[in-house]
Parts: sequence; C-alpha cells; structure tokens
Amino acid sequence: MSDLYSGKWEGQYTLGDGYPKEMIGDTTSFDITMEVTDGALKGTCRDDKRKVPMSTPAVIEGFVRGGFINFVKTYAHAIAQDKYNTFFEMPELPSHEVIYTGYYKDEIFEGEWEFVSHTEVFPDGSIRQYLFHGTWSMKKL
Repeated sequence: MSDLYSGKWEGQYTLGDGYPKEMIGDTTSFDITMEVTDGALKGTCRDDKRKVPMSTPAVIEGFVRGGFINFVKTYAHAIAQDKYNTFFEMPELPSHEVIYTGYYKDEIFEGEWEFVSHTEVFPDGSIRQYLFHGTWSMKKL
C-alpha cells in the first residue's frame, strides 16, 4: 500500500475562514514529494512561488492509514502578509505549523487544513487564537 502513496503529487489549497474576505476562495498550487513507510509519511512541499515566495521547500511529516491522511507542513521560517495581502518571508521568526487532514478516494486526496497564526493572552487570563483554514486536494503524478 505504501507504493500507492509514495511519490510525487500535485495539488492545490484554497483559502477559507480567517483570511480577508477578498482572499477567501483563492487557490495556490503545490507539489509534494513523499515517502510512506509502514504508514509513516515524510517529505517536502513546495508552494507556487508566485504566491508564497519561500526559498526552500516546507517539510511534511505525518501518517496515512486506511485512506486517511494527516500531516503537518512546516516552512523553514515564518510567512506574513502585508496590507496588500502579498505574502513574504520572515526569516527571523519560526514557522507556523499547517495541519492537513483528508481521505484518499478515486485516486485523489481531499481534505481540510488549518493553522493558528498567533495567540493573544488577555489580562483576565482569557486566550484568543487566530485560526486560518481551508480545503485542499492532490493527485499523484
């Protein structure tokens, strides 16, 4: 079964809740190269550089079991966006972790992704997390 999942994949993710209204529904293509051994998944992911200008690919780690996939995508460092919604690298800050989950059906993985961009702690002890999420899919090349 590992050979079914190991290899090169191409896909896209779509921005959802948490992003500015004008960005919701935007898609970004990506390429993933992954190895799956005994269900453990390791690999790399490169987003479309025209939209996410990272100089090195992100690392992915997770698992695949019974057609269910779960992995974490970690960039080399942080990504931010300016007031014009343009993404840029911030090498001085650590990356956030993007959590992907989904299912394999009809030769395609499809699912959802999410990440916490930052957390605020207020004087009364309450916490607010800024959550971003969306959908994704990929097909083996």
